[in-house]
Amino acid sequence: VAGAVDVTPTVLHLLGLDAPEGMDGRALFAGDGADPDRAIYLESVFPAENMACAPLFGFRRLHDKAIEAPRPEYYDLHTDPGEADESWDLVPDDARMLLEHTVAGAAGGAGGGERELSAGEKESLESLGYVQAGGAQADPTRDPKDQMPLLRGLREAMTLQRDGRFDEALEVAERVR
Repeated sequence: VAGAVDVTPTVLHLLGLDAPEGMDGRALFAGDGADPDRAIYLESVFPAENMACAPLFGFRRLHDKAIEAPRPEYYDLHTDPGEADESWDLVPDDARMLLEHTVAGAAGGAGGGERELSAGEKESLESLGYVQAGGAQADPTRDPKDQMPLLRGLREAMTLQRDGRFDEALEVAERVR
């Protein structure tokens, strides 16, 4: 199991350099083998910021994956590597505790809290596409999975529009609206 946190230690190892003491992550090619219990933190605030849905938090281990959502998900990756069969009712106690710890840590704001952006900062970020003006307020009870038909429909409409099939694109867009 690898995460973005492993990039720097891995590059340093490949360059023959030692990672600084206390650095998070691990060198992936250091030869110490896979740790089956290593958990990598997962987070997506995209649904909250772009779809007015709950954010997603979770973890991934070698043998399983859990996601905290209004309808939480658990996947046993040994029996279901394609994550086709959600089995929250079969989640083991250690995975449930790890997910609770993960969500509590995320809610605790590891980044040290939030602050309001100045008008200039907001304008600069908007011009780069990082901030959307006037976004909808996230609903923590709205599950992002429920938005998948809408997203598939919008993708289909955009493909049709790109191909110059405007009438069909409009029909699809009106259907998923």
